[in-house]
Amino acid sequence: MKLTSLITEGGVKSALNKPTDGHHANIRMTLDRNFDAKNAWYRLETDGWFRRYDNPGRGFGLMIRAFKISGRGKVQWKDTGYTILVSYLPNEFDNMDDDVPANYEKAKGFLYVDEKFSDLDPKDIEKFVQKRMKTYTP
Repeated sequence: MKLTSLITEGGVKSALNKPTDGHHANIRMTLDRNFDAKNAWYRLETDGWFRRYDNPGRGFGLMIRAFKISGRGKVQWKDTGYTILVSYLPNEFDNMDDDVPANYEKAKGFLYVDEKFSDLDPKDIEKFVQKRMKTYTP
C-alpha cells in the first residue's frame, strides 16, 4: 500500500464514529429510499460499516454493493454535503444466497462530513467504503 493511501485512510479512520457515541456523526449519509419508514441517517462507524443510528451501541449496518460520490460539496448546517449514488442489499435479506444483484436497491442521497473534518477528501471516503464493501455480508 502506498504511503499516501495510508495517510488518507488514516484521516478517514480518525473521523469514524464509535458505536457508543451519541447521536452526532462525523461522517454520515442519508438516502432517498423507496419507503418513508426506511428513511434514516447512517453513520460511518469504526467497523467500516454505515450503520443506522438507533441507540448507542445498536444499529443496522447497510450492506453496500456500490458507492459513488456523484456531486460536488455544498456546506449545509456547517457540514459539507456531497450527492451520492448507493446500491445496497436491504436488511430484510439475511442469507448469503440472497446477495444477488436482483435483490439490490439503488438510492440517491447525501454524504455529510462534519466541519471538524472538512479537510477530508470525499474521494478518500469513497475509496474507504469501496475497499470494505466485500466484507459486508448478510
